Amino acid sequence: MRNSTERSEPFRRISAPSFDFMAKWISPGLTVRRMPYGKALFATREFPKGERLIVFSGPISTRFTPMALSVGKTRFLGAYDTARSKADCVNHSCDPTCYVRYPRGREPELVTLRALTPGDQITFNYLASDWDLHDHAFLCACGSPKCFGRIRGFRYLGRRDRLRLIGSGLAPYLRRELRRDQTPKSASR
Repeated sequence: MRNSTERSEPFRRISAPSFDFMAKWISPGLTVRRMPYGKALFATREFPKGERLIVFSGPISTRFTPMALSVGKTRFLGAYDTARSKADCVNHSCDPTCYVRYPRGREPELVTLRALTPGDQITFNYLASDWDLHDHAFLCACGSPKCFGRIRGFRYLGRRDRLRLIGSGLAPYLRRELRRDQTPKSASR
């Protein structure tokens, strides 16, 4: 975290129609690169742990698309079919560099899990935000020893794997689901 004497980095407003984009703010120092698997977002400067990189925004929909950010089991932010901003190029990793923070009463934001250096890919664990990826499940190729393998959504994970996600910025609605899983059956009657 920055100390109070450092000047905070200004956020750049994205010029795109507000009804169909997914990033309200994107921090300078991020660039999109074309990779063999598609587009990816990378750091072009250092970012300290806890730095906010993106503030997500957009319409809430009940329609799932691969570009949407889940904010509930059947609620999605920015649900459209094609990439429209740098925010859409944040890929999955089972050992991510970032997580999605859900501040109460504000838009979700992408925040660094650790200090980043130029060239680090900006990623988050989709399992920490998505209940079900529907027809868009995929076999992860992150290469991490922590890899979950097939990425289908939180609902398909066993208890042990769900608990592994606690440090990855688990979405509030998934934390509630996890608490339900941990409640003894006799206590819920």
